[in-house]
Amino acid sequence: IDDEDEDEDDDDTLDVGADDDGGGGTVIIISDAGGAAEEKDSFTIVLAAAGDQKINVIKEVRAITGLGLKEAKEIVESAPKDVKEDVPAAEANELKEKLEAAGATVELK
Repeated sequence: IDDEDEDEDDDDTLDVGADDDGGGGTVIIISDAGGAAEEKDSFTIVLAAAGDQKINVIKEVRAITGLGLKEAKEIVESAPKDVKEDVPAAEANELKEKLEAAGATVELK
C-alpha cells in the first residue's frame, strides 16, 4: 500500500525546469476597457440631496432601511450619504424612483 502512495505522489509532482523545451504556457488577457460597461448586479443607493421635502424623504428612508426617525433624519441631513448597500438592480431602481418621488436626488453606484 505504501508503494502505491509513493507512485501517486510522483504523478502529482510536476518538474518544470528552465531548460525544458515543452510548450510554454502563455496567458493572454483581453480587456475591452473602451467598450460597454459590464452590467452590475448590485448597487449602493446614495442620497445625494434631500431636496425641499425633507420630511417625505425621511419617511422613505425609514421605509427603505427600517431605521428609526432619528437615524433616518441623520442620513437625510448628512447627504450625500449611502442609504442602502448591495441592492439588486431591479430593487435599486424601484427605491430610487420612490426617493425621487419624495423629492430627493439619488445616485446608484
